[in-house]
Amino acid sequence: MRFGSFTYLLKQGAKNTYLNKAMSAASVGVLTACLVIVGFSILVSENIKSIVGFVQQQNEIIVFVEDNIPSSVEATLERQIRSMDNVAEVSYTSKEQAFQNQSEKLGDLLEGYENEDIFPASYHIKIKDISRIEENVEIISSLDGVESVDAPTNVAQVMVKTERGISVACSVVVIALLIGSLVIIMNTIKITVYNRRREINIMKYVGAKNGFIRMPFLVEGMILGFSAALAAFIIVWSLYERLYMGIESDANSWINSLTSSLIPFENVIWKLVSAYLVTGVAIGGFGSLISIRKHLKV
Repeated sequence: MRFGSFTYLLKQGAKNTYLNKAMSAASVGVLTACLVIVGFSILVSENIKSIVGFVQQQNEIIVFVEDNIPSSVEATLERQIRSMDNVAEVSYTSKEQAFQNQSEKLGDLLEGYENEDIFPASYHIKIKDISRIEENVEIISSLDGVESVDAPTNVAQVMVKTERGISVACSVVVIALLIGSLVIIMNTIKITVYNRRREINIMKYVGAKNGFIRMPFLVEGMILGFSAALAAFIIVWSLYERLYMGIESDANSWINSLTSSLIPFENVIWKLVSAYLVTGVAIGGFGSLISIRKHLKV
């Protein structure tokens, strides 16, 4: 195809968009709304994962060591704990350090017990994957030298189920809205195709190739998709920034302690830009190709 013909087809696509400006504006508006919800679904999913990661870092398994075990057994125990693949960090608290820590909390209540072994030595373990906490507790409990294990298994289960549930829900919403967006674009292009069906038939009879006929409609669909993607991105950016700054500045908010784990928009800006551009243009172009397909069969 010559450059002049290509330029002509691009202009025709843009012209079609303008001539059907009422339907185009409606399509862009509805598609923008869909993409805004898609964007927020993605951001919610990413933030939930980040929050779960934050909670995961705060949770730890506490392993209490049996009293008066041989140093060789304790050394083996520590080596076994550190060698576990899901262990991120291990810290040891001696009996003396445990007593001092509790003294700072309880004050005079422990006066007179300084020379007694009230609190056992322990290992504080931070794990990588919170979903495997029960598995880790079971393994550690079976090791020699372990008196007991304390772990927030209930919290872990709730967080894992919450993350999975929200991820599934967001995925369903995203897929449903993308399908709805595709249908919207297809219906818009169908109107244009229907209005120009005679022109298309004439072009087919005089020998115009399918690619030459498709191009204006493809351009029209891509313009609609791009416009909706751009509008949705600006809306999501503005609303998310306001929400993020509001949470960050509210010192009395109950969620303020989790602010550090929320994702700043600049950390996902290019990911969202890419997703919006690809999704918008792809939906517009694909919807156009589907809409015109049957009219090319003459």
